[in-house]
Amino acid sequence: MSNILLDAGLSLLLFRNNFNKAEKKSTPSLVEEPVFKYMTDAQKRDLIEHLRQEMKEAAKGLEFERAAELRDEIGRLEAAVSGGKE
Repeated sequence: MSNILLDAGLSLLLFRNNFNKAEKKSTPSLVEEPVFKYMTDAQKRDLIEHLRQEMKEAAKGLEFERAAELRDEIGRLEAAVSGGKE
């Protein structure tokens, strides 16, 4: 069951990524709060690491806008993780 939320988060991320490319729209958040809220700390770290790898790939592929979106999302998620522990 622990991977279900991580899979849901990654699926939502991929869906939004493909939707945004097709519609040429940006979203304020790539991962919805309700999904992220119920993930374990390990799942959150895995998701952030996945986004970090995707950001690096986007930069290598010269997709700098996408890399910046991912950077911003990583920062938002890391703030949410650290904010929840205080």
